This record gives sequence, C-alpha cells and structure tokens, in this order.
Amino acid sequence: MITTLNLPIDFTDAADVSTFVETLIRYPYHMDMVSGRRIVDAKSLLGVIALTQSRHLQLIIHEDPSEVDKNLLADLQKFIPENATVSALTA
Repeated sequence: MITTLNLPIDFTDAADVSTFVETLIRYPYHMDMVSGRRIVDAKSLLGVIALTQSRHLQLIIHEDPSEVDKNLLADLQKFIPENATVSALTA
C-alpha cells in the first residue's frame, strides 16, 4: 500500500521558488510537484519553474505521513496557503 502526503503550494515571487527547492533538497523523500496533468520532480528548480504559471500547485510527498519529518512541514508552512487542506492518500 502506497501512502502520500499532498500539500497545496503557493509562491508569491520567483525567490520563493528557489527557496522552496532548496528546502526540499535537504530531505530524503521523493517529492513531486503536480499541476493538472503535469508532474515534475519537486527538487528540480527548472521543473518547478515550468509549473509556476499555474495557480493550482500540489506538492506530493511519497512517504507515509506519520514518517515525514515535522521539520519539513514546518519549513513548508510559508508556501502553504492559509485555510488550505492537507491530505493523505492511500493507493
């Protein structure tokens, strides 16, 4: 059974994208950014930049939510819109 943690992401400017990717690189999880049908490696600066024109971005962390380092979630708080819903999916 595969469980993922899904987080809505919002960037306010170009510097946010760089900071976001630098944050993700510090953690060992496989993570993807999703916008509609497009999926890129969330640790790829060019990949994330390619998606930033979309207003509906999701970060998918391919790890059991109970195993995700709480520091990662704290580091990502500034990129998660207020009142956003964080979800865990099992497939």
